[in-house]
Amino acid sequence: MARVRWSRNADADFDGYSSWIWQEAAAGDAEAWLGALLAWIDQLADFPRLGAPRDDLARGVRSRAFRKSVVITYTVGRRGDVTILRVFGHGRDITAADFRSPA
Repeated sequence: MARVRWSRNADADFDGYSSWIWQEAAAGDAEAWLGALLAWIDQLADFPRLGAPRDDLARGVRSRAFRKSVVITYTVGRRGDVTILRVFGHGRDITAADFRSPA
């Protein structure tokens, strides 16, 4: 079975996003929203090619929007494993620079 892994950037992005949700929403709403988002991301293990190809950002990158609020970018490995690259708030301009390794 395929696995979903998180990059360091994705972990940091998710931490920032979840902190914002906890500040802006009622506790029960924040918990439900984040739980739904994580469950939705876990579905990529079963259906990794659901996202749209985004080779304009970097080779092999795919993206998928969650409830028109969050955009997840990821890659799919040869064995079908998914690596979450970044977690972006909807409306953010996502560019190739977001996927370059620091020099």
